[in-house]
Amino acid sequence: MKLDTGKQGRLKAFLLHVGDKTLGRLFAYRERPKVIYPHREGGIAGTFTIGERCSVRPGVRIDCSGDVTVGDRCVISRGVKIMTHNHAYLSGVVDDITTSHPIHVRDLRIGDNVFIGEEAFILPGVGTIGDFAVIGVRAVLTRPVGPGEVWAGNPARMVGSRSGSD
Repeated sequence: MKLDTGKQGRLKAFLLHVGDKTLGRLFAYRERPKVIYPHREGGIAGTFTIGERCSVRPGVRIDCSGDVTVGDRCVISRGVKIMTHNHAYLSGVVDDITTSHPIHVRDLRIGDNVFIGEEAFILPGVGTIGDFAVIGVRAVLTRPVGPGEVWAGNPARMVGSRSGSD
């Protein structure tokens, strides 16, 4: 195996020498959280509201076709995807999939002290995630979550509960 000693090879070697902290910061900047409005041109745009002392990690993508409200002291881990709309492709009518379909929008309210694990996917039908709830790593959430409930899996299901105290 030949070692690449070109310009890119030296840069890579330097970054590896500097350590994981610097590499982590570079990647975190590239993957910063995004709040998007995919159907703003069509007049569909919700609002995004976030409470105090929340942590939204790199790679998070929040679709604000509907209103998204995040309570206080929440953690939204790396790579979480939150969707608030769908295109009704499962409506039962078979036609040209490239034509415009109606957009169904659903608001999402995330309560206080909620933890959403890394790379979880929150689908439009959820509506509410209650206070002190926990959503597990890579969970695919399709239904509302009550206060203090712990959900995990694909599709996510309730696997436990926790008390509502700090």
